[in-house]
Amino acid sequence: MKKALIIFLGIISLTVFSCKKETSEPTVISDPTFNLTSPVLNEIYNFGDTIKVIGNVSADYEMHGYNVIIKNMKTGMNVLNQGYHLHQSSYTMNEAWKNTVTDTSELKIIVDVAIDHDGTLKSFERIVTCYPQ
Repeated sequence: MKKALIIFLGIISLTVFSCKKETSEPTVISDPTFNLTSPVLNEIYNFGDTIKVIGNVSADYEMHGYNVIIKNMKTGMNVLNQGYHLHQSSYTMNEAWKNTVTDTSELKIIVDVAIDHDGTLKSFERIVTCYPQ
């Protein structure tokens, strides 16, 4: 009985002390590649002109959607906020907004890409100027 207890305790000791806690390296995710062909940086739009947000975003992994936002920097209001929840490694954007500002304004074009479902975003921004009537 004593011999069996010593063997049992020996096996338990070997099991406890030989187990190693696995450490995993965090996965490094590269930033998506943004290619916004329109509008160009600092482009000027007259009243009634249409701002076209055209381009693509790609990555070497599946992204979880994107938003295209056009924000009037003078008023702080979003004049366009279009979102898509798509599980793809590449997105093609083609959004449009007609300039109806009542005062000369800078507009920020923002493309937010959801990297995961935890809220991790990568963003691309471009500023344009809009003139009133």
